[in-house]
Amino acid sequence: MAVAFAPRTCVVGAELSFVVLAAGRGACIGVDLASGAFVVVRWPGAERTGAALHRFDVASAQVAPNEEELEDDPLTRPEAVVVEGMPRMVGRLRRRAAERYLRPLLLPASEHVLGFAAVSLPYWEVPNDRPSVCLVAPPGAVSVVRSDAPGLACRFEWRGLAHELPLGEGAGAGPLVPAMDRTGRASLSGAALADLLGYMPRRVVVALSPPTDGMCHKVVPALLP
Repeated sequence: MAVAFAPRTCVVGAELSFVVLAAGRGACIGVDLASGAFVVVRWPGAERTGAALHRFDVASAQVAPNEEELEDDPLTRPEAVVVEGMPRMVGRLRRRAAERYLRPLLLPASEHVLGFAAVSLPYWEVPNDRPSVCLVAPPGAVSVVRSDAPGLACRFEWRGLAHELPLGEGAGAGPLVPAMDRTGRASLSGAALADLLGYMPRRVVVALSPPTDGMCHKVVPALLP
């Protein structure tokens, strides 16, 4: 994919500023404001806690040496940048301003999600020269469903294939489970989903998970308007 290897801010000591798409424990997925490239921003050690950041926040951190392996995720990620500590919020983009960074990163309609059709790959088959993050704008509705595994899943169609991928902790799913429990619904879409999220999800961030039992899975860390 053309978006995978856009240059990103990765010079040690440089200040990395990025717009947040998803914030999780010890890592953020975002877009480098300087280059427009995807970044997977990670910080090591005792500070690997959840960043208090939200969708479309602008955050900043100093790039650290990337020599030390982060043990929980040994994948080679073209987008990876290690920073000195937990990024700090320095501003926020309105949805229209964020759009100029998102539109160039949309996955072409001819491409499979993350470059392959399956929902997972053995760790040893993950190519080092493929992206670990992509942004998908499905042609149809995006829905959230109860998963066979613990938690929720995101369901959408892409290239004629139905995708049902685990919904990550940064996807804003907090209010969804209580609402589904209260109503007994097994899925949410359309206006019902938009009312709970505060927007209609039209785009899906998909990332490759760290290996679990030798397998890397496609997951959804963020739903975007």
